[in-house]
Amino acid sequence: MSQDQSHNSSTTLKPRQLIKKLVARHLGLGSADACHVVDVEDWIHGSFNVCIRVDVIDPEGNLRRQVMIRFPLRYRIGEDYCPGNADEKVRCEVGTYAWLKENCPAYLECIPFFARNIQRLRRWLLQILRYPVPSLYAENHSKNRLGTPYIVIEYIDQSRGKMLSESWEQRR
Repeated sequence: MSQDQSHNSSTTLKPRQLIKKLVARHLGLGSADACHVVDVEDWIHGSFNVCIRVDVIDPEGNLRRQVMIRFPLRYRIGEDYCPGNADEKVRCEVGTYAWLKENCPAYLECIPFFARNIQRLRRWLLQILRYPVPSLYAENHSKNRLGTPYIVIEYIDQSRGKMLSESWEQRR
């Protein structure tokens, strides 16, 4: 392997390792080794996002869970011209998921015990005092070494549903 090939493969692996670590942390897994980032050919590219499926494998080698990590395409949302657009896009999407969760029937289960119970206490006190109660989603304040905002969501395979972009024309 030439020096250039060696450099390119290590550069390619670094973002994958970071994605595995992020997903493992969000899911409360003990090790990022349980996560497998699918090949580029299986990534889903939309007009404004790229979604990368991550398979979670148990110690016996069985598929335990599938999630998507979704990144906004910074060049498509004008991040260079209006810094903060990527953060705003992700926050709006998370807000939408939060609204759906609250209004269209456990997201706190994935954050550490102490932080989870502080959030529960906060929600309870706000409810008693008749203030707006925040959603069950909690922002992760740890440093994001990928340098771009993202959201981790459940992966829904074709047997359970279709992407909106595939069914929009039929039901709009």
